[in-house]
Amino acid sequence: MPTETVAPPRGGVPAQRPSPDSIDIQHFGKPLRELSGAEFDAFFPGESAVADHPDQSLSWRNAIMSNVEEQAVRWLWPNRIALGKLNMLAGDPGLGKSFITCDLAARVSTGSPWPDGAANDTPGGVLLLNAEDDVADTIKPRLRAARADMARIMAMFAVDRGRLFSLAKHLEELARCASQLPDLRLIVIDPVTAFMSGIDSHKNADVREALAPLSELAERTGAAVLAVSHLNKGSGQAIYRTTGSLAFTAASRSVWCVAKDPQNRDRRVFLPMKNNLGNDKTGLAYSINGFSYPPFVDWEPDAVDTDIDAVLNREHRSAPSRQSATAAADEWLAAFLDGGEKASAEIYDAGKAAGFSTDQLKRASQRIGAQVKRAGMPSRSFWRLGGGESEPSADAEADLPVGAPDPRPQNSARTAPSAPSAPGVPEGTGAASAPTGADAVTSQEKQPSATPAPSALEAMLRPEAIPYF
Repeated sequence: MPTETVAPPRGGVPAQRPSPDSIDIQHFGKPLRELSGAEFDAFFPGESAVADHPDQSLSWRNAIMSNVEEQAVRWLWPNRIALGKLNMLAGDPGLGKSFITCDLAARVSTGSPWPDGAANDTPGGVLLLNAEDDVADTIKPRLRAARADMARIMAMFAVDRGRLFSLAKHLEELARCASQLPDLRLIVIDPVTAFMSGIDSHKNADVREALAPLSELAERTGAAVLAVSHLNKGSGQAIYRTTGSLAFTAASRSVWCVAKDPQNRDRRVFLPMKNNLGNDKTGLAYSINGFSYPPFVDWEPDAVDTDIDAVLNREHRSAPSRQSATAAADEWLAAFLDGGEKASAEIYDAGKAAGFSTDQLKRASQRIGAQVKRAGMPSRSFWRLGGGESEPSADAEADLPVGAPDPRPQNSARTAPSAPSAPGVPEGTGAASAPTGADAVTSQEKQPSATPAPSALEAMLRPEAIPYF
């Protein structure tokens, strides 16, 4: 039987395949453990092949396109997650990304249908590499809740003998574990940035150099690699918001993003950020069912046809900005004081119920020109709307105890109306200048170090105030 030219999975030099009697290569996704030495060398030329070439610069793999055999894309989850490729799942912390990876792992291990109802008739193995969740108390309970076949799932520990796994240094260990799993179909790396030791995750060239061997491993094993990542803060297009370099999303063939539903605090959406190989641009919605332990992902059956950029930007706009929060505090306080004078304690309580802190309300009082006075025993402060520079703002008062120094400028205090003079007391002296009522308390607070104003009786008993008969 004549030999047949086959193409390496990433465009290497075509190899002459021996007769089918000795080697039977069915597809590029054949597990590593079943590759013979001849098969491995034919598909992935090793160091020996490079070293034997007289000029290593000419040994780089290449292919004449007429010799490349076309192949259809193979899917783990039809039109969403491709086999033999690098895929990504991104989202903010706390939205259930790890719950989703456990749910997908369970479906792979049992051959259960996918959340959108697509068939999944081929149970397979799953390799998990997780840097954030404990295997015994978190990952296994979640897998159990998702009804996984535990015998088909292997967890690779992120730290071994004091070493943190690194994609740049220990990828061969990941390949070794992958080769031990029968029918491997999914490799989860959660989060991928935790395993970038020695790599600048913000430099495109460094990230691509680290991810290229991972993509090649996906092609060798035929498994889908799902790398989990976080989103950075800010707004704009979702594809630019994954943590680190844009190379993470550029190197992935599909990128799925999870986000909050701005209309429902308990609902999440799973939407495509990028899907180069699939023709399905819709997503799904889900929630985390926490009524039982351990919690699990509860998927909605209907497709969600929403753009992820619109969801993230709407979510960003729904969070009050500093400017809008300031305007809201001003508007609320002005409306609350419009009905008349209010005690500060009442204002703080009502403001807290409306979502405003005490500091926000004090700053708002200054902006709207609110006025404050103190009255009663014990002293209480009251706010009201008003104008004029002679009135202290509510922002300036701080419920000071009687006799404590007042931090406000002395010229900001109101001048109390004069009281009628006592009999025999000249105008402008004694009781005529002494404040009364609530303003007397305010006056004492503002002049703690001054001699207290004499009472009317004291003024009458002064020698200069007693008339001669």
